[in-house]
Amino acid sequence: MDFLEVKELRKSYGNQHVLKGVNTFFEPHEIHGIIGRNGAGKSTFFECICGLKKYEGEILSSFDPIKDHIAYLPTVPFFFPKITGREYLNFLLRTSDNKNSDMHELIDVFDLPLTKYVEHYSTGMKKKISFLGLLLLERPIYILDEPFNGIDMEGVELFKSIIEKKKEQGCTILISSHIIESLTDICSDIYYLKDGVLAKKYQRQNFANIKKETSAFLSDKISSVFKTEQ
Repeated sequence: MDFLEVKELRKSYGNQHVLKGVNTFFEPHEIHGIIGRNGAGKSTFFECICGLKKYEGEILSSFDPIKDHIAYLPTVPFFFPKITGREYLNFLLRTSDNKNSDMHELIDVFDLPLTKYVEHYSTGMKKKISFLGLLLLERPIYILDEPFNGIDMEGVELFKSIIEKKKEQGCTILISSHIIESLTDICSDIYYLKDGVLAKKYQRQNFANIKKETSAFLSDKISSVFKTEQ
């Protein structure tokens, strides 16, 4: 059985303790959301799972080594200069065992200017070609860090539809976003990363509480700023 488990995951940068003992078991073949304030450690958490950063604790998986079975989309994708979209995709295909006959149809769906240099793409187009590249790799685990940033409405719906298809195909997906609605639409559960730990887990039937609790916190904070003297 596929699994992904995190035990007492800790990560510090000097005296700054970002992750302070994260523990969770991600159910396989589901879409798991991660939310948290800016600087809460969401990207660091993902980078540790991907093996991009050293850490303390354990990351256990049925896939060994786990880093070879993950397709990771960072918040800001990196591209070599002077590489066209087509060259970028061909490079990824050469490193993949993908024999999907629908590959060319999938490329057409994204409707990208593949003959142009990627460095001249808009932010949204760079996100799209990065995501497309991950799909061509066909990995069992997808980790997507703020994938909807800079994407237009049609692009967001396209991403969500494809993410749901990958779940149906048996993939496990971890995804972070500041747009809570984009997560509540597709996730099986959503974790709240706060003070270096996964402080809360929301099940689908409780997703409405995320916005209520966030709104209540902000309302109190704003009221304290704009309070009037009696």
